[in-house]
Amino acid sequence: MARRRTLERLVAVGALALATLAACRGVRVETRGELAPDPAQTLTWAWAEGSPAGALEPGLAQQIREQVTADLAARGLAEAQGGEPDLLLTSSVDVTRRIRVNDPYYFFPLVQQIEDGWLTLAFTDPRTGELRWEGTGRRELRAAARNADVLTTRLVPTTEERRWDVPGTVQAILAELPAAPSQQP
Repeated sequence: MARRRTLERLVAVGALALATLAACRGVRVETRGELAPDPAQTLTWAWAEGSPAGALEPGLAQQIREQVTADLAARGLAEAQGGEPDLLLTSSVDVTRRIRVNDPYYFFPLVQQIEDGWLTLAFTDPRTGELRWEGTGRRELRAAARNADVLTTRLVPTTEERRWDVPGTVQAILAELPAAPSQQP
């Protein structure tokens, strides 16, 4: 009986670990700046004019706004309701392309043009305009083109859609944000 419970616990812990890895899978995050919250104060934030950026795809801006708002609330940062916030938040998205050659051990390599999506969240001081903290997440969105055949490296566009995974990217970026006072031990 005890052995079965131990096995069930191991399975549950393994499933939780896999779910956590899947949520942040493939996101590379870089941060800069210092956002050391005052333990006696709950920080407030508000979206800066013109944010979030999402002109690349319809609905992307709304997905970013909803996910960031939910994640910041879960981390103990309150959205300002009137008055001046402690922090202004901006977001931006970008897409870059790079070439990837798979499996160089074969005589005919697979050449792909890969699109990477970049999402940046930046907190600034509304009084000074100084950057307080910035996090950028990069994730592979799709293979935009592949070589036409094994004898050429001419690239032919694919019909793959971009996979932004806004929740996973936002969670990975904000996981690097210093803890709010209510989240500190």
